[in-house]
Amino acid sequence: MKVRFSSDAKADIAKQAQYLKGRTNQGLVTFRNIVARGRALVGSSPSAGFTDSEIPIQGSNRIIVDGWYFDYDIIDEVIWIQRVTSSVNTPSLKYDDDFDYEERDDHTPGGSGVRRG
Repeated sequence: MKVRFSSDAKADIAKQAQYLKGRTNQGLVTFRNIVARGRALVGSSPSAGFTDSEIPIQGSNRIIVDGWYFDYDIIDEVIWIQRVTSSVNTPSLKYDDDFDYEERDDHTPGGSGVRRG
């Protein structure tokens, strides 16, 4: 199946490549290889990715290659990679939207406002 990168995915890749450029040549080569492998994997096995409620683009599929998320859609026999993001930069904490983080909690040392339990 034909695989294409969206403008957002291209921007993700360019941003990471720019970050690595001049810092570590091997890191840049490794990242380019990861992108090539991700593209090849998605193209050869489009159903290998999984759909998950935590994928930021509803209805998309995700495949993970060496810690990089490839979020993609299949549209009219073309696989569109929508985003390429690092799992390292994905927040692991869940925040309570209704919690007042500025309110003091006198039950914690220093009244940090952190809800426990």
